[in-house]
Amino acid sequence: MMDAERDDYAANLSGIAVHQLHAGKADEDSQELARQLMALALHLSPRNKQAVVLNAKLAQGKVPPAPATDYRAETMARLLMERGKLLEKQEGKENVELAGYFYQAAVELDPGNEDAIYLSELYRINHDEVAWDLLMRNR
Repeated sequence: MMDAERDDYAANLSGIAVHQLHAGKADEDSQELARQLMALALHLSPRNKQAVVLNAKLAQGKVPPAPATDYRAETMARLLMERGKLLEKQEGKENVELAGYFYQAAVELDPGNEDAIYLSELYRINHDEVAWDLLMRNR
């Protein structure tokens, strides 16, 4: 992925993470999803200003106002699925692993999307579960 694309995904994923926290009233599920999305955002672009700032505020226990994003969660899920398919076709360990995170994030963002569920399950069958804990540990 090009740096500009990584940066765009990072900004949108971090913004959607905060939107999900607000929508879920910061319950356990929305907090876990926010942690996953922030970890993915920072993995994609560790110096993305919005992702870094939002992550720092969340680490302080603050839920900042939700920033504007280019996409709704369902739209972001579709983008993640399509980009994940391209990454898998490009092959290479990093691309394939990133595709797994994209598929799983797509399911979390749009749980009713059967295509996302299918891609995530195929990934699990072919490559095993995605390791969110590893990604979250590195942020």
